[in-house]
Amino acid sequence: MSQAHADSFSPRQHAALPWGIALLLYPLTSQWQLWDGFSSFGIANALMLGLLARQPQWRRWPCFMAIALASLVAQLLDQQPLQSALFCALSDVSGVLVGSTLLARLTPATLQLRREHSPLYVLAPCLAASTVTAMLQWVEPGTGQHWYTLTIMLVTEGMNHLLIVPMVLSYGQPGRQKDSQHSNPLPLLALLLSELVAFAIGGPGAMAFTLPAFIWCALRYSLFCTASLFALFTLWKCLLFVQGYDLETSTVIGGMAALRLELSLLWLGPLTVACSHAARNEVLQRLHYASEHDFLTRTLERGTFIQRSAAALSQLHAPPAPLAMLLLDIDHFKKVNDQHGHAMGDQVLQGFANTLLQQQQDGTLVGRYGGEEFCVCLPGASLDEALAAAERLRIAVQALSFPIPQGGCLQITMSVGVAHYAATALPATTELALAQADAQLYRAKEGGRNRVECLATVPSTMALPQTQTPSAIQIQVEVQSTPRQAQTPSAAPDLSFRA
Repeated sequence: MSQAHADSFSPRQHAALPWGIALLLYPLTSQWQLWDGFSSFGIANALMLGLLARQPQWRRWPCFMAIALASLVAQLLDQQPLQSALFCALSDVSGVLVGSTLLARLTPATLQLRREHSPLYVLAPCLAASTVTAMLQWVEPGTGQHWYTLTIMLVTEGMNHLLIVPMVLSYGQPGRQKDSQHSNPLPLLALLLSELVAFAIGGPGAMAFTLPAFIWCALRYSLFCTASLFALFTLWKCLLFVQGYDLETSTVIGGMAALRLELSLLWLGPLTVACSHAARNEVLQRLHYASEHDFLTRTLERGTFIQRSAAALSQLHAPPAPLAMLLLDIDHFKKVNDQHGHAMGDQVLQGFANTLLQQQQDGTLVGRYGGEEFCVCLPGASLDEALAAAERLRIAVQALSFPIPQGGCLQITMSVGVAHYAATALPATTELALAQADAQLYRAKEGGRNRVECLATVPSTMALPQTQTPSAIQIQVEVQSTPRQAQTPSAAPDLSFRA
């Protein structure tokens, strides 16, 4: 169950959910363990341990009471004596309690299997939980169980915990693998082929034939998908083993214990590879983000902004769509650094950038052009939309307030230069659009700052725009004789006006 799913429940549903899961899970697993080959899959304890690790709010005494009661009901339905049922319930709840307590000490990244050491750190609580459960069941008074019974209990509980707990921890985690990788059938085909070869050859070491294929699956599929495949593989191997054997003989029970131990050790390889691969991908994602974003403001760095804006511009030709480029500059920012220090200047830059990012809409690009200058690309925006966006940003920045250590608050304003292009008069390059927006930014500063200046480029066949603009906006219209070949500003008719 994902965290988002759990958060959608009310507090009363949150309290009742563990009871419902436990009361359904323990009787169900108790019944399917009666089938030949399924006796190895007593996964109730492992599944509850994984759920408690993912939902810390469940680690309270009502949930452990639910586990004990569900286990007791399952044993009684299985017609076990009351003493055996009580000892089984005690062993189940004790194992889950010990395992969940140890897992709660792990960091979120380790618990989510996104670190190289995650298998080792998750394995230890799983082994502790399975050992407590097996030991308490084995020491039940009056049973006189042989040592090989303890061996198979330990191995079975350990295998189930090692397989099921990582599966639960990895379920529904976004971003572990790209979706396109799950559609690659080659690792799955390699797994099936290797198992056919192992089945045909036989022998003690035949199971190792599938290890390279499982490692390939771990590199290409999500950990949950790989764990699910290995669970089916484990079930297949157990079903093959029990065919034609009498499970009441100690020799076969010893062989079953060896099989389960071998499967557990085999799973450690793909599990470790999957966790290491997830950790590597996370580091690469952080490096990729750092290479494309400004460290201080979290906006796009200049090169990435130009590259993405160029890609957006190339998509505006079919079908034709307008483009707006905004260049924004914090007014008198040098005085902020000189009078209040660079630390205050960094706070201003961060607050300014956060305002831009909060106003960002789908398809909008926000980048840091340099120093206190920022750029915004609005693909598909009409002239009215571009001017409204620029004015909205100007008003939002003007409303910002930064507390000063000496007392009082610092307020800032900004000037905006807008270069807008009609759908049939797009600029040849992004750099040209930025240059024309920069020219309008210079006009805004020369005109008194805290204002918006706009250059609207339209083809000669288009009617001149009639836009109702606030007093802080000034528009200059440039007419193109042919698309993508703009006249120089000096040659364009100056239709500037103040509303």
